[in-house]
Amino acid sequence: MEIKSFSSREILDLIIRVEENGSRFYGRLADKTQSREYQSIFRYFQEQEHQHKIIFEEMLAEIDNGNVFDFGAGEYDRYFSSVAEGIVFTEEKLKQEEFMTDIPAALELAVRIEKESIELYSKLRDLTRPERHPLWERIIREEEKHLEQFTRLKRDIAKRGE
Repeated sequence: MEIKSFSSREILDLIIRVEENGSRFYGRLADKTQSREYQSIFRYFQEQEHQHKIIFEEMLAEIDNGNVFDFGAGEYDRYFSSVAEGIVFTEEKLKQEEFMTDIPAALELAVRIEKESIELYSKLRDLTRPERHPLWERIIREEEKHLEQFTRLKRDIAKRGE
């Protein structure tokens, strides 16, 4: 079976864009809400996404553009086509949500996005060298915490009838 390699630089560039878009998304949500409580929450997540971006930029600075993500011949096209088209935070998703003012709907989208991030990062962790796994695990745990926080916030809002 022919193996196609995807460069570490290409993967990390994609993930950095995801994190940049995530930071912008949460910043826009903070800007749109009148609630100081929600503004604070969304600013927190905006900063978290920014911190993830910095981690990935540091990883990018350390690589020599070598290939560490290996896929079988058909996997490359299938997997990264779906990543490129449907990934987590894309500019298109941000534009679609530009006028979002419904906090429960925003939180539902945030939950979905965090789940997608966890799935993506878990797959990428499994495709990287073992010495990189602890870094991926740290980011995955942070994304899982975000998922829990958004889920709890959604539940609290539903209880309050907002």
